[in-house]
Amino acid sequence: MKKYLILLLLIASLNYAQVTTSTGVSRADKGLGTKVIEVGTDSRFSYNTVDAAVNVASPGDMIMVAPGTYTGHIDADVANITIKSLEGPNRTTLALVMASSAGLELNGDGIVIDGFTLIGDAAGTLIEIQQSSDGLIIENCIINSTGSATFGLVISTSGASDCIVRDNTFLTNSGDGAMWANKTVDNFRIYGNTFLGRDSTSGYAIQCGGGFNNWFIHNNVIRAEDGFAGGFASGIFMYAGATSANSDSVYIHHNDIAECSKGVRIGHSSMTLTVSEFYVHENTIHNNQKGVFISADAQNDPSTFIINANSFWDNALFDIENAHATALAPGAMFNESGIDLTGTATNQIKFIVNNDPTNPNVEITPGTGFYASSVNNLRFASEGSAVLNFAPTSLDGNKTGSFSLKNSTATSTVPTMCANKTDLNTGEGWANPDQKSSIVGGVEGQRISEGNGEISTIISGTVVETITDATSAGDATLTKVGENFDVTCSIGDAVLIYGGTTVGDYGTYFIESIAATILTLDRALAGSDADVDFNVLADGVVIENSTTGVAVIHFPGYTRHVDIDIGAATLGPTAPTAVTVGTFRGFGFDADNESAFVNFEIPSDWDRASDITVELHWYPTAGDVVANGETVKWDMDYRSIAAGEAMDNGTVVSLTATLTGGASETDKEHYETALTLDFDNVNQPITAGDDLGIQFDRDVSGDTYSGAGIVYRIDLSYTSIRLPEH
Repeated sequence: MKKYLILLLLIASLNYAQVTTSTGVSRADKGLGTKVIEVGTDSRFSYNTVDAAVNVASPGDMIMVAPGTYTGHIDADVANITIKSLEGPNRTTLALVMASSAGLELNGDGIVIDGFTLIGDAAGTLIEIQQSSDGLIIENCIINSTGSATFGLVISTSGASDCIVRDNTFLTNSGDGAMWANKTVDNFRIYGNTFLGRDSTSGYAIQCGGGFNNWFIHNNVIRAEDGFAGGFASGIFMYAGATSANSDSVYIHHNDIAECSKGVRIGHSSMTLTVSEFYVHENTIHNNQKGVFISADAQNDPSTFIINANSFWDNALFDIENAHATALAPGAMFNESGIDLTGTATNQIKFIVNNDPTNPNVEITPGTGFYASSVNNLRFASEGSAVLNFAPTSLDGNKTGSFSLKNSTATSTVPTMCANKTDLNTGEGWANPDQKSSIVGGVEGQRISEGNGEISTIISGTVVETITDATSAGDATLTKVGENFDVTCSIGDAVLIYGGTTVGDYGTYFIESIAATILTLDRALAGSDADVDFNVLADGVVIENSTTGVAVIHFPGYTRHVDIDIGAATLGPTAPTAVTVGTFRGFGFDADNESAFVNFEIPSDWDRASDITVELHWYPTAGDVVANGETVKWDMDYRSIAAGEAMDNGTVVSLTATLTGGASETDKEHYETALTLDFDNVNQPITAGDDLGIQFDRDVSGDTYSGAGIVYRIDLSYTSIRLPEH
């Protein structure tokens, strides 16, 4: 007991020397009370509750509270008393009983609350300032409303002034308010506090719905409590309600505000009085939905707001959103200190629509900057005139007939670079990688390719001519020693030959093969099947008719069909049965892996760049219609073998095609089943001149038709580069 008394007296003497009122005069100088009243939890102390000590206190007294938990309601109605814990909030708890909705009522000037953890037993307010008290100080406390209590600190009576809330930790539940002033308060300082919330959809750290003048809110931390995704609906929420007065001069600076729906919110739909002269300066505002939000309410006056030198980052929607019809004060956001907009928010600043190029929302120099012309349009103005229009669908020049860059997917018929914004179907599009399309009226007219400089002319969607400037040396003749044909033309190109010593063979050819100095050309394009070999160095031939370079002309391909007689097929180990229907004879395949083999050569006029289709022409057994839902499943295995390769070279490629009967199938109906050979299949790539070996059968697995499939003809369909013959 003596040890506590000596320590209490020592602390009391220090506090009397140091504690001052809002006027700066020490309590000892004012001749106020001088006694120290001790409170403890056991019989050694004269008082076991704080309220009992307050009841015997005089102005200027200090109530020193020993460690422990103290349950009860406290009505601090004595001016200039200090209620202080001996060992701080971690060891001293006020378990407040919520009488008249508040646990600790402050009803006097100059009261100091220092160093407690405060909790409540029911809904209501932990600390309530109920009179127009001056010079109150609440410091070094843990104000915990996560239990039954609803509010941490409430100012419920107008007229309080010169109050300080500092160095406290506020803990709140979803929907709670850490601090709420719903009456007029002047000269209020809130600093050094930590506000920890649990829900960004409701509740607030600091809210003032009454009048406020000359408030300083600085050096606070507002965020979510560890383990919770969100903190508060509003970190700092200020507006002037109906029962207050016009409000101005609020200084919010050097705070760290995070994990709120709105970091700083100014204005509310219920306010009726003017809010002006807001200063939001040098704060760190991050990881909120919106950093600073200014409401559209008429009582707001954003022209007097200064928001500058803040650090914004990772606010999901906006760093600053001004929803008001009035712009912020000139220089409010971009001054010498600047504004850090380096976060990853999808939008950094939201402006009102003013549609005034002479007064841009973001002004770089007078009349030059960005302004909102409508809800979804941003414009750039230069010297008071609109120049560029940024819309969700395009970037346009502002003048009539100016360009348009469309925000859409370019194709060979849809341009995205349009010379005239009134004609959005004419311009430049995209056909394939490294291929640009020139489009007129939504129709591709020309295509230019990268690399070898191809230019294709297109009519009605079909390439009718392609010119390639592929000369490595830039000469018209191919007589230079060391000239390589593979840099000037390719197998499959159609070329015009003239010049040199072979006049009798001049004409149009299809390139069959290329050697070091030998072109083997197929004369089929000129009406003959005879091949002609040109020794370029010896014959000195010239390709095409250019004197500046070699141009190669590609003729458009068309589909050719090669019929294969099924009678020429080799039957497999399990052989199909020969069947005749009318004048058609074929082989009937049951679904038991009956197979047949056909072999043929890949045609030399195949374009070498498209797939080849094998079509089976067949019909079902007479009198046995393919019923609705029945399936006929054809399998085909193939290899493509070049001269000199082993007949079983590579991995066999297997294809499957299934016919499913419908509701209207007929007896002996003619069917065509197509199987496609991938020309660049990694296992069996196809080359013109290769021998193609095919085995086909009906698959036992998945085939439900009980009759025979009678194949009477096989077609090979491919794209040819020969000119059509008439």
